[in-house]
Amino acid sequence: MAQRSHFVCFDPDTEGLESYLAGAREHLDIVLDQSETGMEIVSGTHRYVTEANWKLLLENGFDGYHLASTHKTYFQYLSGIWPEMPKNTLGTAVDLGNGHVALEHEAFFGRPIALWSPLFGEEMKDEIDDLRRKLIGKHGEKRGRRICDKGHNFLIFPNLVILDTIGIVIRVPEALEPGKMMVSAWQLAPKGESPALRAMRLNASSTFFGPGGFSTPDDVEVLELCQQGFEAGGVEWSDASCGMHNDQARLLDEFQLRVFWRGWLARMMERRLDGKEHSS
Repeated sequence: MAQRSHFVCFDPDTEGLESYLAGAREHLDIVLDQSETGMEIVSGTHRYVTEANWKLLLENGFDGYHLASTHKTYFQYLSGIWPEMPKNTLGTAVDLGNGHVALEHEAFFGRPIALWSPLFGEEMKDEIDDLRRKLIGKHGEKRGRRICDKGHNFLIFPNLVILDTIGIVIRVPEALEPGKMMVSAWQLAPKGESPALRAMRLNASSTFFGPGGFSTPDDVEVLELCQQGFEAGGVEWSDASCGMHNDQARLLDEFQLRVFWRGWLARMMERRLDGKEHSS
């Protein structure tokens, strides 16, 4: 990972990168291992302002619970293209340490790397299947299939979100005010992939995540309504208890939300996640 990506910190007293990333390194490697030639940021930035607290978008990025209800119109669109699309809700959430968290799930939409689905068109099947064979050949059956078949929504605390699903989106919300944030997002893709595969990747991802896509307008609408409700008062807590008593966190549980909020609280209380005070 360290040879294939760059991290910058202006705090001379910060802890080491490997220590801070903890379990998030594994999921970064899964993204970076999708290409032998390296990854690149695709030209162009998706930037917008939302009238909601920045932490709400973090909840949104790794919350499997809201997908079917909030993005109902997207699934209606998909069913018109792919009537037999599987209704898969298999997945799990993992605490990666230091407030980082990942949601790993079956990629039932398909993945440009490298799980073909009818959404990509028959003309792309051979190329995607060839990429799949190469990845499994290089990384072995278990890891290769994990790279090809699994979606990964993960947070590097506090506000770096990587959505590795039907494309790869890097998303960063930044607070402008307590009730307003600016969101910046970029597409990540393998260097040197064919023009046809690049065009398909960007189209598939932008159809969901883009400024005119099915996802972003829905999410913005709901987050702003949530913010209005919070500002109205009357409710002391935001309930994130779903699945609290399950031994294994499921896709539709809220374990991942609790991981983030505990990390946030620990820092607000000037404590490490192990309960020790920060050195002064």
